[in-house]
Amino acid sequence: RNLAHPSELIFENINMDDDYATILSKVFASSIKALEDSLKMLEASEFSKAVELLLKARRIEFYGVGTSAPIAMDAYYRFMRIGLNAHVATDPHISRISASMLDGECVAVGISHTGRTKDTVKAVEIAKSKGASIIGITSFIDSPIAKLADCKLITSTSEARFMKEAVSARIAQIALLDSLYTCVAIKKYDTAVENIENMAEILDETRF
Repeated sequence: RNLAHPSELIFENINMDDDYATILSKVFASSIKALEDSLKMLEASEFSKAVELLLKARRIEFYGVGTSAPIAMDAYYRFMRIGLNAHVATDPHISRISASMLDGECVAVGISHTGRTKDTVKAVEIAKSKGASIIGITSFIDSPIAKLADCKLITSTSEARFMKEAVSARIAQIALLDSLYTCVAIKKYDTAVENIENMAEILDETRF
């Protein structure tokens, strides 16, 4: 179980003699499975708790480095565009400083596939010490981030068996954050729609 074929270090179940069409099919199949497995693993009570924490938060801070950084930035953009006081920190130094400025009315969202990324864990630790509520998004329930979290959102992927940087895990995390965003937007429907319409007008100027 702990030994992976060299080609699997690139992507699970890929063989060296696979043609392009086969690789395409396998990659899509792996992402679909990650979504299905994560949906089964996610606890409805934890998800609902996360939604309520985000709805009540005075400030929301997303933390993620490496491959988790663009996921954190995408989440920040989505929540910011519907009028929430959302921010993102992907630089280790900035993460620590921003975390130190949070309080009991704030929510810190730590995103890490392994749940063991030192910079993200440290930011979450600091945020928790300041009284902020912690939402942990990871693939490992026994990881440091999960243990620190007030609300654990565990995504599942078979890649977690041997890969430190799972590829399809990102798909599951994005879908999870999109689900949180959608729930919050529905609860704040009027203001969310108004902000989205305003942003659409502004963005129209940037398009041909």
